Amino acid sequence: MRVLLISHPFPWITGGFKRSYEVLRRSREPGCEITLVLSPAMALDLVHDVLKEQKDPDVVYAVFRELQEEGIRIHPGSLRFIDDLFSHGSKETASARRTFISLIAPVIPAHIGMNRLLLRYLRNYLTDPGSYDLIYSHHECLDTVMLAERLSDQLRIPFIILLHNEPFPPLRRIPKLRPLLSLRDIGALVPALNVNLSVRYIYHRIITSSRFRKFLAISPAPLVIAGLTSAPHTILNPANALNDGLLPESGRTRQEKGNYALCASRFADEKGIFELPHIWKTIHEEMPDMKLIVYGNAPEEAVKKFRDLVHHFSLEDSISVQGYLPDDREFYAMVSRARVLIHPSHSDGFSMIILESLALGTPVVAYNLPAFTHLYKDFPAVELVQEWDRPALSQAALRILKNKDRYAGHLETLPLQEFIHHHSSWERVARHELDVLMSS
Repeated sequence: MRVLLISHPFPWITGGFKRSYEVLRRSREPGCEITLVLSPAMALDLVHDVLKEQKDPDVVYAVFRELQEEGIRIHPGSLRFIDDLFSHGSKETASARRTFISLIAPVIPAHIGMNRLLLRYLRNYLTDPGSYDLIYSHHECLDTVMLAERLSDQLRIPFIILLHNEPFPPLRRIPKLRPLLSLRDIGALVPALNVNLSVRYIYHRIITSSRFRKFLAISPAPLVIAGLTSAPHTILNPANALNDGLLPESGRTRQEKGNYALCASRFADEKGIFELPHIWKTIHEEMPDMKLIVYGNAPEEAVKKFRDLVHHFSLEDSISVQGYLPDDREFYAMVSRARVLIHPSHSDGFSMIILESLALGTPVVAYNLPAFTHLYKDFPAVELVQEWDRPALSQAALRILKNKDRYAGHLETLPLQEFIHHHSSWERVARHELDVLMSS
């Protein structure tokens, strides 16, 4: 089988992209030839961020080389597109990105602006995409699924879409995820609604296409939240895995617990990160010596917003913002020593940080999202509360902090240990996904 895979396998960006990287580098299989194509919108963002942060462009090419060594072909058109973006330099790339963003103005449906970018990409870089049996979009994003749909029509072959998260939340959730506290917030709501309506339109067009074969999903949550359960689909299991070496053969590495709780997340509204000061205030009042350490990728503007909230609640001495830890070993040591993981996310298809925390001996509190209910509700080491109920999340965290020995026992239950073992191998994840793909 010859597969044209649309993906963004750059592991330092998000958990979904890291998953793509881990699966792709283990996808060498007799009888299956995979060619990687990048989406132009994601490639623009990638090069823009690398140049803006003054990173060595080789971080991108190193991923390509590693995948090529594992038998993955990189489409020459995508390589040339990346080459051209880097050769243009930061100013021209930033200008090209601004031009693209202007195509998705609030008054223009997002899929129309995206379509213009895709047409340029196809005309200039993918004039000869090649010969394939199947197109596979490794993400649910608007740009990757629209590129999959276009190439499917052009090549007259079927396509499959993998869902990490819901492609579009119900419209009623958007104002909750983006509280309207200022005129700026109201201004940001318009493009959010625009993109939501465009993605909704594209997905409903896709599922009626004769060339659409099915969705794959890392849990039922993306299908349930987006109302796509009636479409053909397969739930991958296992869909994610712990990093190699996280668990030694003798079992979980135990660490002496510190006097802190932990949150590790992107600084984004849908991750609930800006609710943390509200949640922690109650905990701080009962346990003033306990600290909260916050890790995550964050632009300066988001960090300032978070610090302003911390200041508003007078929690500067109780909450520490650490940013992103590139060293996995250091990060996992911090997770292992934490007394509890507080994970107030409103959008997750799986959540690797919950899996990692449980494997490292740290209990978890979170909202009862569909993914968490499906994956973790049977484990007493995970306390799930009603979504948006911040006081309940605070109380759940306090229960764990005050009952360390009881929750240590919850972490040793046989069902949880079997679940962790089932999700301990990226080879197993990649093998399962390839088997499903080749039988579809």
